Amino acid sequence: MKLTAHWFGRAMECDRTLWSEGFPPSIEGKWWYEALEYAKLENQFSFLYLELRNAQNEAIALAPCFVMDMPLEMVAPDPLVPLLKVIAKLYPPLLHQRTFFVGSPCSDKGWIGLSPKVEAPEIQQIFRSLHHAVLEKAHELHAPMRVWKDMPDQFGKVLKAISPEFKLFPVVSFPGSEVTLPDAEIRTIRHGKKNKSNPETQDTERHGSLRKEAYFAAIKPSRRQKLRRTLRRAETAHPLRIEIVQSPSTELLDQLFDLFWQTYENATTRFEKLNRAFFEAIAKGACCRFIVLYPAVNSDPHTDLDVATQTSPRFLFDNTAPLAFMLVYVDGPILINKFIGINYSAPKEWFLYFRLWDACVDLAIQGGHRAIESGQTGYDAKISVGHHMIPLTNYCHHSNPVLRWIYALVGKQVTWASLDPELARLGKDSED
Repeated sequence: MKLTAHWFGRAMECDRTLWSEGFPPSIEGKWWYEALEYAKLENQFSFLYLELRNAQNEAIALAPCFVMDMPLEMVAPDPLVPLLKVIAKLYPPLLHQRTFFVGSPCSDKGWIGLSPKVEAPEIQQIFRSLHHAVLEKAHELHAPMRVWKDMPDQFGKVLKAISPEFKLFPVVSFPGSEVTLPDAEIRTIRHGKKNKSNPETQDTERHGSLRKEAYFAAIKPSRRQKLRRTLRRAETAHPLRIEIVQSPSTELLDQLFDLFWQTYENATTRFEKLNRAFFEAIAKGACCRFIVLYPAVNSDPHTDLDVATQTSPRFLFDNTAPLAFMLVYVDGPILINKFIGINYSAPKEWFLYFRLWDACVDLAIQGGHRAIESGQTGYDAKISVGHHMIPLTNYCHHSNPVLRWIYALVGKQVTWASLDPELARLGKDSED
């Protein structure tokens, strides 16, 4: 199979059909990368796109890529960091390698778009051709480290098979997370007088209620009880109203970005730094919805809270200003929970994250989604509401044989627990 590599600097320059066929709903596609380009994040990384074409000049594979200076301390286990800093005195670039990534800096998993015309036996050859092109481009851009970022198992199997040929070494990545929303069977028996309301609407509502109960039933009992108790306490503490917003106004988007920034500043693990321009672009996506929480109109804190606390200024929230939001993508069988923003001055008793999540489950069930994917980090809260983890792996190569050996040695020490302390406990807990 004769394949040729073509590089592009913008998503719109790539084959439009391959974008739609190779990046199906629930996978970030052309619209996503155009939003990243619009945000002008060049101070963090630069984007490029690798397209493979066959002998008939048909685009059959598309790999989004980016280049950045990667801090090794982000993934290296803490016990190894002092040793690496000693070695870095002899070779300073060790700790901040210019790295060529295949994948996206902000997606929950790496993805390679393949044409439906590609047959299973051809996939290994396609990945070989992709990697050859990556090596050449990375050399041209003076990026000695090359990484296939956050690859799911379906691509990981292919990369594992070609690893000996290209001297690739695996490194465990931050896992993704997902909640399955069980389906539920409705058995409707009607007696007596015919109900004037629409029976189909009744069945839909009943089905949604049963799916919500099935979701709770699937959670480990101790976590299920705690979650139900938390939601009851939150509603007792202060009633909120929920709005599902598409294409928010400029004023609302400013408020939502402020909440996102609060959350970013409070995060213990940070990756890319997104800006207001990115949110402006992504909010225009047809599949994007903002779940927004506001204080309920004319509502006051209930009397079971401490009176002194009730009179505190931190309780004086404008009911037209959002308290929290969750940005989700509703296109495809899996609803994607992408970003959240929370007002950290709100009382903890309001449990804003859990109320956002509860609204997200309702939206997913109403939309007929079979699961919710919530990405990486923040594992403690995610496990508590029923997420299981999705293993992801980085496949890496360094042009220098000595440094390749060092990085591979470091990579062998990387585990979920070393990446995030929460995962030492939660990784086992999610499998119970």
